[in-house]
Parts: sequence; C-alpha cells; structure tokens
Amino acid sequence: LEMAIANLSQALVIGAILLVLALGIFMYGWRTALISLVVILTSLAAALAVLYLRGATLNSMVIAGLVVALGLIIDEAVVDVQNITQRLRQNREENGGLVSTRSVIHAASAEMRGVLFFATLITLLAAVPLFFLDGMFGQIFRVMVISYTLAVLAAMVTALVVTPALSLILLSGKSLEMRESPLVARMQRSYRGILARM
Repeated sequence: LEMAIANLSQALVIGAILLVLALGIFMYGWRTALISLVVILTSLAAALAVLYLRGATLNSMVIAGLVVALGLIIDEAVVDVQNITQRLRQNREENGGLVSTRSVIHAASAEMRGVLFFATLITLLAAVPLFFLDGMFGQIFRVMVISYTLAVLAAMVTALVVTPALSLILLSGKSLEMRESPLVARMQRSYRGILARM
C-alpha cells in the first residue's frame, strides 16, 4: 500500500510538472498559464472535495474518472482564458481601451457560457449509459463515471466563476501583446507544409 501511494505521488508530481511546462510552452505567457493552472487545480480540488463529502474513497476507478475528465478540464480552462485574453487585446487595439476591463471580461465570459454549458451537457450525456450497466462492471464503472461527472461539472463552474475573477486580477492593465510560442510556430509551419503536399 505504501509503495502504491509513493508511486501515485510520484506520478502526480511528474504530471503536474508536465502540465506546467505544457501550459508555459503553448500559452507563452505566465499570467494566462497561471490562470489556467489555478483553474485546473481548483476544478480537481472541487471534484475531490465533493467525492470526500459523499464518503468516496480514493481508489483506482475514482482516479481513472478524474484522469479521463482532465482533458476536458484543461480544455475548458485554456479556451476560456484564451477568449478573455483575445477580447481584452481587441478592446485595446480597436477601442483604445475605452471599454472597462471588467466589462470586457464579463462579456467574454458570457460569450463562453453557453458553449461551456452545452459542451459539458453533451459530454455528460455520453456517459449516462454507463450508469445503467448491471453486475460487477456496473458497480465499477459507476464509481468512475461519478468522479468523471463531478470533475466535469466542477470544471464548468470553475471556468465560469474563477477564470473571470483571476483574469480581472492578473490581466487588468497588463501588456497583452500577441506572442507566439516558437514551438507552436514551428508546429504550424510543419502542419501547413503537410497540408500543401496533400
């Protein structure tokens, strides 16, 4: 048991380091990367807190549900932050910053609200049939689906509440010039080259 906990701890540390590196490399701005990272961790913490309050134990199926949900959690965090950053940049370039940062962030979040809600709803509807499995497999998968559902719902709420608040704190009055990651630029050039050859 102690060895399993040590392995899990090591895997979590390695995963967290890789997540931070990926956010830094692809977002290429420490403020937006920090907002995304905090939102991701908050979503996972909220899901774990609800699971704890329900009396669930941290077993392999609960962890599997959280890991499966992690992709959607990261997507929601990154897309929301990128949209807010883009709208703030547009406000400064096109309007000279006449519209207040708070109003721009509110409008950008409202823009994403419907998208996030329906994306979350569709994802959760796809998992509903797993609740109706019978027997041992049904019990096993039900635990995984519950943790997945809680993580996805926590991600949606966090993206709608925490992301705008952190964006207001960290992006107000800051330079938001468009800087593209060298790695992303190289990947895009390669992708265009592949498309041109097709």
